[in-house]
Amino acid sequence: MSVLTTMALMVTAIAKNLRGDRQDDRVAELEAQIAKIADDRDMWRERASEALRRAHDAPHHPQPAGPDFRPPQLAQAQLAQWQQAQGLAMAQYAQQQAQQYQQNLAAMQQQNSLNQGLLGAQGLQMPAEWCNCVPARHDMFLSGNGA
Repeated sequence: MSVLTTMALMVTAIAKNLRGDRQDDRVAELEAQIAKIADDRDMWRERASEALRRAHDAPHHPQPAGPDFRPPQLAQAQLAQWQQAQGLAMAQYAQQQAQQYQQNLAAMQQQNSLNQGLLGAQGLQMPAEWCNCVPARHDMFLSGNGA
């Protein structure tokens, strides 16, 4: 090593020792801030997990948008009236569906009897050896005698 390099290393070491106290104070202050931030982070995480746990454990009951100012008797009477109206509407709907089902069933039975009559008449007019089948691909290349 040259003399100049040795002198440079010695000067930097001496300068570091002179400024070391000031840097140590700053480092300690920054470490304290980091520890405080970490503690705050842990506190907020714990609060969030506790809130999630409470929300998960609590039963979910939807609440109305605002308070219900109706007297309790009126609310019960309206609920009973609404349930009765819903029951009547469901009964009417069921009756309409049953009527439509019966109409569809009668129309299908009529169509089936008509189709059976037509098929029977076609069967009487067609010769016995007539076939309405499509030959398979491999049958297309057979000789005329079927073998």
